[in-house]
Amino acid sequence: PSVAPGEVVVIDEPWAIPAVHIYLPPGYSKARRYSVLYTADGSAWNRFIRLPTILDNLIADRAITPVIAVMIDATADRSDWYSWNPQYLAYLARVVAYVDQHYLTFPEARHRLHMGSSAGGRAALQAGLLRPDLFGNVALFSPSLASSPHVLAPYFLGEKRPARNLRVWMSVGTMEGSIVEDVKLLDRYLARVHVSHRVVYTAAGHNIGTWRHVTRDALTYFYSSPAR
Repeated sequence: PSVAPGEVVVIDEPWAIPAVHIYLPPGYSKARRYSVLYTADGSAWNRFIRLPTILDNLIADRAITPVIAVMIDATADRSDWYSWNPQYLAYLARVVAYVDQHYLTFPEARHRLHMGSSAGGRAALQAGLLRPDLFGNVALFSPSLASSPHVLAPYFLGEKRPARNLRVWMSVGTMEGSIVEDVKLLDRYLARVHVSHRVVYTAAGHNIGTWRHVTRDALTYFYSSPAR
């Protein structure tokens, strides 16, 4: 209760459908610039994983540097929205442009992180692979690689490769079945192409409580405060 809370505001624009909520860290100041993290399934990250509260506490503990968080909701057809959908990338790019225009950000890919869980993790991977101009970092919580294998096949076959400066964090529960194999496959692939990455395995299943638990590890991986 003693930790200063950040502020959560909504993008109030006619085009902002699905909804977008923006977390501004405690003491947000126009005298400095901030890195920005973006999440798929914004309402879940806001209400259930409680990303703003996690950020408040990590910033208060000086475990991470202060960051802005942009939580983007899914459409009604979430499965289609996160199935390697080019419309998702187009909407994401529009949100990034808005945030960079209205807030004091570092407007470079290396200062942007896309986080997502389950199918949202697939969307985060899509952003990291197909829009390296926007995102230099991705965090994949129990990512499912199901559907549209033609997107990944050129990478696994060596016809394409991720951006060399891409950084990846992944987590998976050992009771998640095929998703465990997806993460192991990505782990081997990223090691082969020399992409910097970290994998966290938990003795858990596919659920929000687990994702909440490992969020601290993901955030400190990307934003660990130099003071610590």
